[in-house]
Amino acid sequence: MTENSDIQMATVITLLQELKGELQEVRADIGLLKEQIEASSKAQPKRAVITVPSIDGWEQDSITLSTEDWSRVKRGESVVLTSEIDFGGTLLRNHWEFCGGIGGTIKRDIEWSDGDIETEYEITLVMDDVEEIDEQSK
Repeated sequence: MTENSDIQMATVITLLQELKGELQEVRADIGLLKEQIEASSKAQPKRAVITVPSIDGWEQDSITLSTEDWSRVKRGESVVLTSEIDFGGTLLRNHWEFCGGIGGTIKRDIEWSDGDIETEYEITLVMDDVEEIDEQSK
């Protein structure tokens, strides 16, 4: 080999080593991007606050669902939950019944302190009534 071809070979080897280093950096960047995409594409558990107008329309009623209960409601399972409120010194129990998921029904019964139960309303559950909240933002 001549001195000129030795120099050309050394140049090619140097360029190949630089290219190899750049490819390794690109692979590392691609790996990081892949991890970020996978992390962001995983569904984050969500809670839900469901707010619906009361039967007379002058107030609203809300219930907060845990991530598990909200997942069950979204799947269309029948879910019955009870919450308690103080109504002017009288403890009332609200019985919330979800059936059929979004587009299904939501029914709220009120149990008065004397045990009498009346249906406050039975309406269609729509996404406009729902505020989803990321579980991590408690």
